[in-house]
Amino acid sequence: MCFQNQAGRVRVGKGNKPVTYEQALPPHYIGHRKGWLTQNTSNLDNEHGAAERIIEDVFIRKFIFGTFHNCLANEIVIKRRGNVIIICAFFLQNLSPQKYYFLIGYTETLLSHFYKCPVKMEVQTLQDKDEPGRPKVTATLEDLQRMHETTTLLVKGLSQCPPWTMYGHLAHRSRSLFTWSIVTSEVDHHDLPPFKLLLDLSSLANQR
Repeated sequence: MCFQNQAGRVRVGKGNKPVTYEQALPPHYIGHRKGWLTQNTSNLDNEHGAAERIIEDVFIRKFIFGTFHNCLANEIVIKRRGNVIIICAFFLQNLSPQKYYFLIGYTETLLSHFYKCPVKMEVQTLQDKDEPGRPKVTATLEDLQRMHETTTLLVKGLSQCPPWTMYGHLAHRSRSLFTWSIVTSEVDHHDLPPFKLLLDLSSLANQR
C-alpha cells in the first residue's frame, strides 16, 4: 500500500511539465531533501495542541487562497514564534500595489481577531511563477534521483575531511562532479556558492 500511495505527489507527465522543487519531491522526503511548510513546536514530544495547530493551518491556507485568488506563486509557509503567527508567501503581480496593501492589512487584522494573537505577513511579488533570472526547471524523477546519487557520493567523499577544509573541498568537488548535470545558461555557476550549486536544476530534461 505504501508503494502505491500517490497522496501529495505531482504528476510530471513525460518530463515536459515545469514543476517547483517543492512539487518535484514527494511527501516522504520532508525533513531529508525539503523542509516543512509549517514550523511550530506542537509536534515535538510531550507537547500539546498538535491537532489544534493543524486545523488552524488548514484554515489559514484556505483563507489566504481565497483572499489572494490567482495570486499565489507557490505554497505559503506558516511560522509560529512564541505568540506570533508569521505567514510567508510569494505573490504574482496580478494586482496593483494598493490592492495588495489593503488585502495584506485586511488579512492580518482579521486573522489577529480570530486567533487572539499577532499575525504578520512577509510577502514578495514576482512577475511570473518562474524565479527571476533563473532558467525554468523541468527535471524528471530520474534526474532528481541521479542528482541525489551524485550528492551522496560527494558527501561520502567529504566525510573524511577535516571540518576547516570541508567548505573549500566542497567548492572544488562540486564544480567537477556536477559539470555533466548543469545546463549552461546566462548565470555563471562558478560564482555561485556550493550549496546553491547543488540545488541548481537547470532544465535537465530538455538537455537530452
